[in-house]
Amino acid sequence: MWVQAAPGHPQWQTQGCVVEKLVATKGFLHWDNRKVAEGEKGPIVAGFARLRVYVSAERTPETERTLLLRNDSNGKIKYCLSNAPEDTPMSEFVRVSAARWPVERCFNEDKGELGLDHYEHRSWPAWHHHMRLVFLAQLFLLRLRQKYKKSPGTDLAPGPAAIRMEPAASASPAGLHVENRPLLSGAQLGGVSGPSETAA
Repeated sequence: MWVQAAPGHPQWQTQGCVVEKLVATKGFLHWDNRKVAEGEKGPIVAGFARLRVYVSAERTPETERTLLLRNDSNGKIKYCLSNAPEDTPMSEFVRVSAARWPVERCFNEDKGELGLDHYEHRSWPAWHHHMRLVFLAQLFLLRLRQKYKKSPGTDLAPGPAAIRMEPAASASPAGLHVENRPLLSGAQLGGVSGPSETAA
């Protein structure tokens, strides 16, 4: 990339450089410590730095970006390019950088527990319908977790299903209630075999 303004390093403006070189040059980047999130052991803090760069040697307004760097407490530095306007506040960059982890957790839960990646559709509308249903199921489960969580500090990460759930009130005149029971294994059912093992 080509740095927009690099005092003391004019070659970075004309010849370009790699991000590793910017990080290795002491005093070039101005790091700002920001609170990213509230963790179980206290606030999670990371150092942030940003720099206006170009992704092309032509240095046109269309190729102008913000290089955002994040230095986590473990010393690992991550970076990304953003097409956000130059006057975007640092607090907005911090907020967006912290949103990645919850999004990844949501996708992992959707794939592992709700079948997001188990689709065999061959049309665009069918794929959208499948995605929509999975996300609605996830929203339903998230609301159940929030309603039945044991304490306010409990993490809403994917985990075992809520226990001791009361049946929902029925709107039917008969007042029908459904009782939730655990599934029984084949041994508990008296050795009943599955469909693939039945005799012809």
